[in-house]
Amino acid sequence: MGGPWPIVEKIGNSFKVALPNSIKVHPVFSPDKLRRAAEDPLPRQTLDEEPPIEVDGQLEYTVNRILASRVHYGKLKYRVDWLGYDDDPVWYPASNFNNSPAKLHEFHERHPEAPGPPVNHAYWTRCYTEDVNAEDRPDDSVPENRGTDSLLKGGGSVMGRHNVAPDIGHPPDRGSLLQDSAWADGVILFRCKVPAFLYIRP
Repeated sequence: MGGPWPIVEKIGNSFKVALPNSIKVHPVFSPDKLRRAAEDPLPRQTLDEEPPIEVDGQLEYTVNRILASRVHYGKLKYRVDWLGYDDDPVWYPASNFNNSPAKLHEFHERHPEAPGPPVNHAYWTRCYTEDVNAEDRPDDSVPENRGTDSLLKGGGSVMGRHNVAPDIGHPPDRGSLLQDSAWADGVILFRCKVPAFLYIRP
């Protein structure tokens, strides 16, 4: 349809738009049908994404804040708000954040019931403060703790609230039943690989 076109008048809860004569549409629209033009961004919107810097031949992005953590098949992962970028739904392995120990610390201070931090967090912090690169280790994505909440019976997914401790009951020959867990906004979601019973202890 083209555009952008200026808003020329507010009529009640709607807005009149200065459309060209070639467009045969009623020029009054409700606010949900309008959006700001790209040349006039909303607050906190940016037109150009900041290019990542390169460190040791790899692209390095800046963590604005850590949003959530989860354990997936025994590996700790994080969702992140990247500085200068739109929402990113990807879960990244904890090993990707060895250069951001302060952001990990902030997240786990705010959310002590969340899975994590990584077992090597203290090592990463020491390397960061001494301004040396942390060496990759095989246990970089292993969590110190897996989180605390769950209610589940018979496999599948269930959410629980914090301050609840789960017990997992299953035949010993099946190995680990926990497929993954995720924490966000005070809720932890656990998924099991096979039918299992989790009992809640308040």
